[in-house]
Formats: sequence, structure tokens, C-alpha cells
Amino acid sequence: MNKKPFGIGIIGFGNIGTGTVRTLLNNREQIERMAGREMKLVAIADIDWETDRGVNLDGVRKEKDGKAVATANDIDAVVELIGGTGVAKEMVVTALNAGKDVVTANKALLAVHGQQIFRLAQEKNRSVLYEASVGGGIPLIQSFNGGMAAAKVTELFGILNGTCNYILTAMAKDGREYEEVLKEAMKLGYAEPDPTFDVEGTDTAHKASILASMLFNTAVNLDDVHIEGISHVTLDDIRFGQRLGYTLKLLAIAKDHGDRIEVRVHPTFIENDTVLASVCGSYNAVYTHADGLEGTLLYGRGAGPLPTGNAVLSDLIQLARRDGCDREVPYDNFFTVNKPLMPMANVECCYYLKFIADDHPGVLAQLSGVLGDHDISILSMIQLEPTEDGCAPVVMMTHEAQEGKVKRAMDRINALGVSRAVPRFIRVEQLPV
Repeated sequence: MNKKPFGIGIIGFGNIGTGTVRTLLNNREQIERMAGREMKLVAIADIDWETDRGVNLDGVRKEKDGKAVATANDIDAVVELIGGTGVAKEMVVTALNAGKDVVTANKALLAVHGQQIFRLAQEKNRSVLYEASVGGGIPLIQSFNGGMAAAKVTELFGILNGTCNYILTAMAKDGREYEEVLKEAMKLGYAEPDPTFDVEGTDTAHKASILASMLFNTAVNLDDVHIEGISHVTLDDIRFGQRLGYTLKLLAIAKDHGDRIEVRVHPTFIENDTVLASVCGSYNAVYTHADGLEGTLLYGRGAGPLPTGNAVLSDLIQLARRDGCDREVPYDNFFTVNKPLMPMANVECCYYLKFIADDHPGVLAQLSGVLGDHDISILSMIQLEPTEDGCAPVVMMTHEAQEGKVKRAMDRINALGVSRAVPRFIRVEQLPV
């Protein structure tokens, strides 16, 4: 190992930054053996140097100004771990303009400004690597760009948020309502004090847009992605789904139809015997279908300081191996197709429908009649015994139908006045076992 040390600068020294440094210190021998050279942590920038992170920073420069790290002559790669899309973008742009390669864990930054950042990297002949931005410790990006690079992925189904998966798993296994499990998740550290970003699907949508952009070679506009979280999911929904043989997951779904693509995030019922249905707790997983490969599953810890820090360091190893060569990723071949996103009204899938119907003769006929008028065929149905107030929950699973027609049918049923509550639907995806 006679190459010059590879200089690393980190901007942002929170949980992920600490996990990255701890992993570098604990696994230095392995990391440097894989990189083929010394991996030297040169400097860290953060506004808080009062908090003890519990790691040894002897010989590391401590800065408060991120630009001091982004432009330092003795740094080869800058690691952006600030988060957000403001200062983080400024630091990444500064580093690229200074001729540095960049590693980031910032999914929001890439989902919102990725096209601009990659274009600048192309102009400066530098790399922006982002393994840690999607899937934490699961090697998704390197798998798709490496071992699966020759495969044409046509479908992706991902459990990409550990908070939501923990909540839905606990609701299903323990029979507890959403609010109770959310409080537990916050207490255990699986959910942030303000969990909106996670439970309303935004975090998953950022990751879905990054993966779809990369796999389908098109710039996905986050504003065009359908985003729906889990805060409206009830325990009754989960129980009814279980009776019909389904498990509820928050899924990122991306499909390539040739001339257009789907990218959507929402609660989704999948059959109990599918592989994604067995992904429990805070774990993440991504299932893809590709020509020639058929189904591939990537599974592991989707978040946390150490798994994400491991992903950051895997990118740094890739950069260190280049030893000053030109950029590793051909950014000029990214986003060259610009396929439009399919409107949700045109999406076709199966549906779970729930009605709180009046217990009167002819109500079921009215419900099925409206569905039939909108080309919606019923696959299976559950009708519970009437309650004391004279209403009976009715749950139906449909065959594949177009979303626009389903919404129009639900609106018409709601207008009939035969349901005590607004009719609800949850999408269903038929996945390989």
C-alpha cells in the first residue's frame, strides 16, 4: 500500500457523521485493504463542537465553516451529511466547483436537485456517489450500477422506510391502533419527534424518485409522484386484509411501461406468502423484476448511524480505488429519455374497498351495481354481522381496475347515502411469491 493517503472531509457531524467515523475507526484495516490505500479523515465541519460524540478525533481538523472542508487542498472527497436542500446543496456545489468528488446520504437533496447536481458533476468531471441516500445499509445503488447493470429493470417494489414498516408490523402482530404504536416507535427511537416526514410518505417518495430516475434513465419530478402515508390506516383495515390473506405495507412502486413510467408511494396490500410480506419491524427491502433476471430481492437495515455510515464508506472506497482517474459514473448518460409519469387516474391495480353499509335489503346490490357500471369486478367479499345501530361493514377485493374508475365509483356510492362513513379504498399489488 504505497499510494498517497486518500483525504476525507465530512460536513455535518450528527448521528450519521458519527456512525461514519466510528465505522472508519473500528474497521480501518478492512476498509483500507479494500481501498488499496490509507483512508485519512482530514477534517470535519459542524456548528456544534460542544457535544461529545464518543469517537477519537486526534489529528482531525475541527471546522465550523463547511466551505473550509469543501475547498481544502488536502481533501480528495467531501462527505455531505447535513441534510435538507439549502445549505447542503451549497456545500455540494462548492465541493464540485473545487474539483472534489462528493459522497452524500441526502435523499431530499437528490430528489429535488439531483439533475442539476449530476450535470455539474459531469461538467467538472467529478463523481457524486449516493449509496447511503436510499436503503441505508442495503447496497442498492451499487447493486443496480454494478452486478445488475446489464439488467433492464421493469418493476420495483420497495419497503424503504423503517418507521412505517415498524408501525404497520406492530399493528398487525399486536392488534394495536396506529397512534399507540407511533408513540412507542418515537420512544424507541424508530420515529422522529416530528414523524410527519416518515409517516406521510415523503421520505419514501424521495427514495423512490432517486431509484426510478436511475433505473429508468429519466428525471422524475417529485411533484408528479403520488404520495400517500399511513396515518389514515386503521386496525380494522389491517384485520380485514389479514382475513382475506393480505399484509399491509407502505410501498414505493416504480414501473416502466416503455413510453411512460409509474412512480407512486402509498399503503399497499400484498399477499401473505410474498417475500415482501415477511419483511418486518424496521427492516427495509426492495424487490425488482428485470428481463433475464426475473425477481431479485435486496434486504437489510434501511437506516441508522452504523448501516448508513457503512454505505458512506463503501462509496469512499470506490472513489479511493480510482486513484485520480476520471469520474466513475457516466453522468452524461443519465436522464436522457425523459419519460412522462402516468397519471394516477390511469394506473391499474386491484383494490380493497370498505363500506360501512346500512343493513337494509338491496344495499349490496346497489354497491355491486355501481361497481359493475364502472367496470370493476369483485374478487372476494366479507360482510360482518350488523352492529346495534344497524350498519354492517362490507369489505371487497376487486380484480384489476383503473384508478379513475374506482374513484368515480366510490364517489357515486358515497352520494347514494347507503354508507355511514366515506367509502375507503387501499390499493393491492399482485407480487410474485
